Amino acid sequence: MLLRQGKVTREYLSYLFVPNGILVSKLEGERLHELKGTCVTEWIQANNLSSLRNFSAFLSVTHWDFDGRFKRITQTLRLNKLPEPAADGSFEINSLPFYPVEYASPGVKDSLRERGRMFWKCRQRNYVYSRSFSDDDIRRSADSRFMVDFWVYRQMHPNHEELSSARQHEPYGDTMPEDEQHLPESGDAFLMCLPTKVFGFNMQKKEWTKLDVEFLEDVKWNEEAFKQLVIEDSTKELVEAVVTHQLQEEGDTDLIRGKGNGLFILLHGGPGTGKTLTAESVAEVAKKPLYRVTCGDIGTKAQDVEEVTISSMLHLMLIEGILVVLLDEADVFVEQRSLHNLETNALVSVFLRVLEYYDGIMILTSNRVGIFDEAFKSRIQLTLHYKNLEQWQRMRIWENFLGRMEKLEQRRRTQKDDGIKIPTSLQFGLDANGIRDHINELAAANLNGREIRNALSTARQLAVHRKQRLEYQHIKRVIDETIKFDMYLTQLRQGFSADEIRHRTGER
Repeated sequence: MLLRQGKVTREYLSYLFVPNGILVSKLEGERLHELKGTCVTEWIQANNLSSLRNFSAFLSVTHWDFDGRFKRITQTLRLNKLPEPAADGSFEINSLPFYPVEYASPGVKDSLRERGRMFWKCRQRNYVYSRSFSDDDIRRSADSRFMVDFWVYRQMHPNHEELSSARQHEPYGDTMPEDEQHLPESGDAFLMCLPTKVFGFNMQKKEWTKLDVEFLEDVKWNEEAFKQLVIEDSTKELVEAVVTHQLQEEGDTDLIRGKGNGLFILLHGGPGTGKTLTAESVAEVAKKPLYRVTCGDIGTKAQDVEEVTISSMLHLMLIEGILVVLLDEADVFVEQRSLHNLETNALVSVFLRVLEYYDGIMILTSNRVGIFDEAFKSRIQLTLHYKNLEQWQRMRIWENFLGRMEKLEQRRRTQKDDGIKIPTSLQFGLDANGIRDHINELAAANLNGREIRNALSTARQLAVHRKQRLEYQHIKRVIDETIKFDMYLTQLRQGFSADEIRHRTGER
């Protein structure tokens, strides 16, 4: 009768843990993502069940670990203290530090199963989104995406303590083949007992992070991002065509075995004209992670470039063409070679060799296309020039940002109604209609895309500081300051803009 109520007394504790039964362990914490599934291997060994002081119990359990292969790990759980009993001597079964899964709430059971299915997906390379890293701001959630790849992680961390420990546990050859494609028939006994954490590589920060599997989801690719690009429709169609064709192409087309079949796109023009956003949108269309590389990541010496492209994360993941690589501000790698600068010559030569054998999509951006070495022209399949934004483009950009902020405002209201804590940057709201009434004045200001985004971000901070909702007056205040600074720079340059100076020197 007590068991049906989810309760048990001390005397019947020995019958609660049945061999081959699944337990929910709270030893690492009681929050949902901290709960862990284990499988009982034998009856519990309990001493002095009738004694409050000298009570102790031991339970042998197993769970699965993974280092590229699944391995069953045996451990002993210890129980030294029981929950405070009620008047009839009973206590809640799920108040124990570990308890049979039958007494867990439906939500806990479902969570353990779904977590197991996600980990099963992650046994092979998988690009995932982590809810625990989500951003409530208007910034994109690229920092929430991670590449899970045990093979790459092992290559880069051969002596990692956790992986080394997992390799030592191979009792009686109780392992699962690496190429296992189907879930074991044991069902919950396998799924619920899989690891709770996994290492994922953040493409933006270029670092490995330990992730809670509970928070992982499949990446939802934002194909709308490409549609919202503020460039000519004909240009957009051309980009989509070459990217789609690249994804459909199979095998090498080069006569020399080993040479790459990569797609190289050059985007050149002034800052804030949409080059980086185009690269990000291409990655969404291609449904591949975007890996952004600058000279700070791979160095500016030939030896540095060669070492990084041969031995780094970049190399390990590029060899299979699974990334869209954005080489931002590529000028230093593609500069015109000359008889007087041997170091630059060596750097450019190494980079040319890397491109020659690369298989995948690489996008290069530059503000100084006039200094490009002639040899790069034959490597680049598509070249797009991004001119300074026209007023119709600025209006579209303002509309896009405003639309995103309206969605956040709608979410803010929903969260407020549901009693959910609201981030400070959202709590005072947005006067979207008032801002839209002045959209022509906003678009008339000669700002690039990055300056528009920065103006909105600064205006929002100003509104929060004043404890006001974001209105046109806040944005206007920021834009006025930006224009003053631009006018000052133009005076310093004797009336020429930065773009005009680049044209005069032949760099752009």
